[in-house]
Amino acid sequence: MTDDRSKSTSSFGAALRTIRLEKDLSMHDVYKKATGRTYYSALEHGRKSPTLAKIDEIAEALGIHPLALLLLTYTQSTDQPMLYLIAQAKVELAELGLWTES
Repeated sequence: MTDDRSKSTSSFGAALRTIRLEKDLSMHDVYKKATGRTYYSALEHGRKSPTLAKIDEIAEALGIHPLALLLLTYTQSTDQPMLYLIAQAKVELAELGLWTES
């Protein structure tokens, strides 16, 4: 379990960095809107795991939906295609009667 958590943490950092660079933002651009420099750097380097509230803040600072950030994270940590992960989530939520299309 520790290895999975470690892989998820490092994948989250890699996803942050990928999105930030694709949007041509500096670390400063992001952390000044969402969190402190040291904490943000630790996230990008896979040394910290964020709370859901921090994921929301950082996603807003990056100008993306939090699910997009998490989708990229889990794509990298599981080596599964994005569409597969979305379909899997849809099936699991539908089985629980929680999936909505509208």
